[in-house]
Amino acid sequence: MKLIWAILRWLLSKIFIIIAIVGVVIILHFLYDQTRFLQEEIQKELQRAEAELTKIAARKVEAESVQRNLRLRLREEQQTLVAAAQSLAIELAGKENERTELLNEISAADRQIAALNYQIEKHQAEKPWFMDWGLRPIDGPKWEAQLKALEASRATIIKTKNGFEQHKRELHKAIALTREQLMQQPQAPDEKLLEAVEKAEKELEQINDLAESTVANKMRLRERSQQFQNFKRRFLELPSVLKNNLARYRWQILWLVIFVLCGPMVWKMFWYFGLAKATSRVRSICLDEEAPAASCEAKACGKTAEIKIDADHPLIARMDWIQQYSPDTVKRTRFLWSFKAPFISYAAGLVDMTEFRLNQPANEATLVLGSSHDPQYHLLRLDLLNHPGFVLKPSMVVAASPSIKIRTRWTLRNLHSWISGRWRHILFHGTGAIFVMGYGSIHAVDTTNGAIRIEDGHVVGFDSRTRFSTVRTETFWPYFKDKTALFDWEFSGYGQVIRQNVLPQAQRKISNPFVKTADSIFNVIGKLLGF
Repeated sequence: MKLIWAILRWLLSKIFIIIAIVGVVIILHFLYDQTRFLQEEIQKELQRAEAELTKIAARKVEAESVQRNLRLRLREEQQTLVAAAQSLAIELAGKENERTELLNEISAADRQIAALNYQIEKHQAEKPWFMDWGLRPIDGPKWEAQLKALEASRATIIKTKNGFEQHKRELHKAIALTREQLMQQPQAPDEKLLEAVEKAEKELEQINDLAESTVANKMRLRERSQQFQNFKRRFLELPSVLKNNLARYRWQILWLVIFVLCGPMVWKMFWYFGLAKATSRVRSICLDEEAPAASCEAKACGKTAEIKIDADHPLIARMDWIQQYSPDTVKRTRFLWSFKAPFISYAAGLVDMTEFRLNQPANEATLVLGSSHDPQYHLLRLDLLNHPGFVLKPSMVVAASPSIKIRTRWTLRNLHSWISGRWRHILFHGTGAIFVMGYGSIHAVDTTNGAIRIEDGHVVGFDSRTRFSTVRTETFWPYFKDKTALFDWEFSGYGQVIRQNVLPQAQRKISNPFVKTADSIFNVIGKLLGF
């Protein structure tokens, strides 16, 4: 019945693979439809972009025409203003020249008047003396005629000068008026025209920016359309490519399919019937084969252990396991189990412990050990007397006497050490008590009467005088279904083995470091191959 159920599960797993392949095909078809839809949308966007570019081009032509006309008007107005200013400047310069010439004429008239006045004064000084007496000789009328001629010339020049003065005053007024017109002449074109030109330039710049952004958007749409077209072409070419590759690599693909379908079982069979079977030919290990006689007594304590300490028997314990203690004890933090072997103590996890000693003058004190995290943990007391060594997992040690020492032994030359993943063994030796924990229940098994086999995760510790090796688990089916580990431990000869009754499934899968490492490596390869 179990075989039929396993075959059904195998068939269901393959059906799931087929369903997954069909699902992938459906997803690819959906992606193809979505790609075609997106390509159509992109084509519509391209058409809209083309229409927008046409409108923008028309707006640009219109804006350039308006800007060109406004600039022409601005240039004409500037030329008109410059011409008017130049005309007024020329007129002002001409009037200034005319005034200068007029001033020169007035100055010349003044000089002529001064000369005539001098001549008149000189002529009067030459008046004949007899004319003062009322006599009029022949020269008298001639002198008077000359005097009248001089006075007439002077009057004519004075009249001319007065005319010049009148013209000068009129010219001054004309020059002042021309200067005022030149000052009032506008230096820049009309502000409204300038604002119109600036507005037209800004509008043209905005149209150019809009055209650039539209062209860039159009290029992006074309690139996306090209990408979708390439994807569509490759998608349509996929069946022919697959057909050609299947025809070319049909045998390789067939072997790969067989490997994928039967790979897990083949891998399990290789481990079980290959490497695991070969370990039976390797000699077992004994750490202290020629050790002297010693005493070792194990006693199960249950979930809690009540311990009596006195002046000769202190105790070192993990503080989180102390549930009760007498006030007659003195506590001291012990950072390392042994400062003579700090690296071994730290590597063994025997750090940050608490040493309990009796406070004088009391005779004894009581300590109660128990788990404060999980009620399924049980305790076992191991009493050693001149013992050469008891191999224990340091993480399982809860408390011990200070007289207990630790040492290590390496076993790199034996295949069992590599398979079990235990190259170095930590031995607790000497005289004293050791308290170890176990899940579910914990007890000691005597190997003197015959060899025993225990699953790796259940082993808490064993006597160093006991021979041990790794053996293949029996049978194949529980190992194939991951209900048991591949290797068990076999103990034989003189000594005891401490085992715990319960091992969670998660701990069972990782209890053997060698198998865990190998499975991790090949699981990665399997995932790459689709397992």
